[in-house]
Parts: sequence; structure tokens; C-alpha cells
Amino acid sequence: MDGSAAPVLSRRTLYEATSLRIERIVARPHTDGCLEVAAPLANGLALPLAGAFARHDSGRHPRVATANDAVFFPARRPYRVSFPGTIGDEVLSLQWTDEALASACPEAQGHFASAAHALLEPDQMVRRSILLRRLARAQADPLEIEELSVELLASCLRIERTSIVARRGIENVKEAVALEPEHKWTLPELAQIARMSPSHLAHVFRREAGVTVYAYVLRSRLAKALAAIVDSDADITTIAFDAGFASHSHFTMRFRTTFGMTPASLRRDAHGDTRELRRIVTAR
Repeated sequence: MDGSAAPVLSRRTLYEATSLRIERIVARPHTDGCLEVAAPLANGLALPLAGAFARHDSGRHPRVATANDAVFFPARRPYRVSFPGTIGDEVLSLQWTDEALASACPEAQGHFASAAHALLEPDQMVRRSILLRRLARAQADPLEIEELSVELLASCLRIERTSIVARRGIENVKEAVALEPEHKWTLPELAQIARMSPSHLAHVFRREAGVTVYAYVLRSRLAKALAAIVDSDADITTIAFDAGFASHSHFTMRFRTTFGMTPASLRRDAHGDTRELRRIVTAR
């Protein structure tokens, strides 16, 4: 297509790490013609948020994707995109290199290779929205972003299996987190401890433990901080950093959300409730 007909495309990087890149891509086309051929180096999971696009693969009928769909774009596979009705689209794009994908979610390689196109279930739409909201936060935790991303990817594959080995791996993760809750854990680190892929760990941990890996780490950090709030006179900011929180404000927000009171209020007024609070936060 000529330059005058080219759509207005904008890309904004929401998250970038060695293993994962996430972008928000917005297209405002002038025509419904195809873009130039693209063949990105990374494997991309496209999650439309609004509008619609059509993927044109060689030898295949165009497939239209809307906010109800997930579309797998394999690395280095040429394709073209058009925008039916010139309404444009907004897409959340999760991208992994071949090496990162093989490590994070080897089960997904076949889906990318076949350029799969999946209809999202309602719970997957919710996960997509939660991931987008977390990405919008200034203090989003990398562990939480990695877990939400691979869990969303794994859910698109309909991975459903749990074994004795997997349960043992989950217990190993719990033990590691209990020993060092303040450590800046990453999903690949914990997956290595569990001896499973990051995507599988995220999937089975939620099912077996009842909470996400990130929520479990957060609870463990809060449990450590709770003891220090009650049993010591240390500065609250120091306690927050020692427990693994990025800032005093982030710690206070999480503490109040979990316990219904600020750390200062607990230290001042609620000593009689601490034994029960410790039991709640460490129950899992």
C-alpha cells in the first residue's frame, strides 16, 4: 500500500524484560487494505482490546480477530494485517523469543507454530483486563506481571494436569518463599525450584494453593512485616524494605488491604489481634 494510505500506528511498551516484552498497539487505518508484509523476530500473543483486525497468512483465508479472541503469531512467519471496516483496533501484545518461550511455556510452541486462533473464555477476558490494569500501575511487580502473562498464555492452551511431582514442586516453592520472603523472586527462579515451566507453575499453583504465586509471596512478606510491626520498635519504612517492599507507600497500601488497618494503627491499637492476624496471613 502507498504511504498516503498507511494507517496511523502507535506502539507503547508497557513492560520489558529479558524473557518478556508487552506492548499496547493502536491502529487508526485510512483504508481496509493490507499492511506491508511483517515477520517479527518474537513469538507474539495478540489480545485485541477493541476494534478488529484480520490476519492474512499465505494460502489461508483471512481470520478476523476481535476482543473475543487470542491470536498466536509465530516468530519469523510472514503475514499481513488489514482492518475490516477501517475501524482500527487496540491490541495487547505479549512477546517471547524462541528461547524465552521454550523456557516459560514449552507447551505453547505448537500453538505458535500453527498460528492458532482461539476464542477467549470469560475468565480469560478477565485475566487480560487484570494484566492490563497491573501494567498501568507505576509499581507493578515483575513477578506479578510474568505470572499473569504466562498464566494467561497457558490458559489459552487449555493446559489441565496436576501430578504428584507437580504438587511436590509447589511445596518446594512454598518452602523457598518462606525462607526468604524478602527476596525479589522471579517466576523463572521459582519454576526452576519447582522443576516445571513458569507457565505450568503459575497454572497449577493457583489451582493447588488457591492463590497466585505473587499473592503467596506477598502474603509471606506481609507475615514477616507483621511480626516486626508488633514485636519491634523498628521504623516502618525499614520494616517495609526488609520485607521486600519497594516503598513505604506500597507496603502500607498492601498491609491495609490485607488487614483492614495501617501498620501504624496496628502497632498502636491492635496488639490483641496479632496472633489471629498471623494465623490468617500464613494459613496457606
